[in-house]
Amino acid sequence: MSAIPGPSSTQIFTALAEVTASLADASKLEEVCEALERGRLTLNSAAATRSALAGGTPNAETWLRTLQEVWSRAEPPITGQALAFALRTGLATFARAGRDIARTQVVWTGPKVGGSFFRATKEVVRELIGSATRELLVVGYWISTGDNQKGVIDEIVETVAQRARMGVAVTIVLDERVRVDGLDNRGVLSSVWPADVPLPTLLTWHLPAEERHLKLHAKVMVVDRKDALVTSANLTSMAMTRNIEMGIRITGGPALDISRHFDFLASQGVIEPYVGAARIA
Repeated sequence: MSAIPGPSSTQIFTALAEVTASLADASKLEEVCEALERGRLTLNSAAATRSALAGGTPNAETWLRTLQEVWSRAEPPITGQALAFALRTGLATFARAGRDIARTQVVWTGPKVGGSFFRATKEVVRELIGSATRELLVVGYWISTGDNQKGVIDEIVETVAQRARMGVAVTIVLDERVRVDGLDNRGVLSSVWPADVPLPTLLTWHLPAEERHLKLHAKVMVVDRKDALVTSANLTSMAMTRNIEMGIRITGGPALDISRHFDFLASQGVIEPYVGAARIA
């Protein structure tokens, strides 16, 4: 397709993009491209041709007329075959760009408030884990199970184990310190992990001895490198059901970036196998 010079070129390209998107939304784009290639739709095609191509689809005839107007402004003139190529290229560009656009959703834990429309942390965590088909990455600072909140964390751990049974590669990254309650995250997880399922890959950040105030404080979950939750909520029933916690669910490129970043941390020895607890209060 030849370039369309002149001060109105931006408007022309914008109009062509709008036509492409609108015809695609109406499931008419491929039919229109074939008509352009075969000469059934030309610059001079009348309303009867446009109506036949529209096939009763609302607004499709209007967009076909707009397509003819945009086509007529091309300088130098282009063929129907070239225009069809441009339309298909535009649609492929939209589709490719859409795969990279991150979509977000606010997730929260907190008191029930009339009119609140945010999804609950607990429900999103369940949904994420249940959707894993290849990989599951869980990063957390604090895990607590077996309390009086209906065993919500025990349930979450069991769901993770179920995915592991089905062949999902599970990696869990946890803070290594012994807590003020005398427990450590590896021991807590192991105590509720099903005996018939091998423990997942457990990693931690070995805290520098001279920097004992440091924490592995991130709370992240990533499924299949494409769907992630970044949240303030620990893996505790209070965080899942009663605290005020907030996070963002992200689908798209950033979820892949998070997975790759933890891969990189492991490759550089920043996070390492978690085989015991550090004696840090």
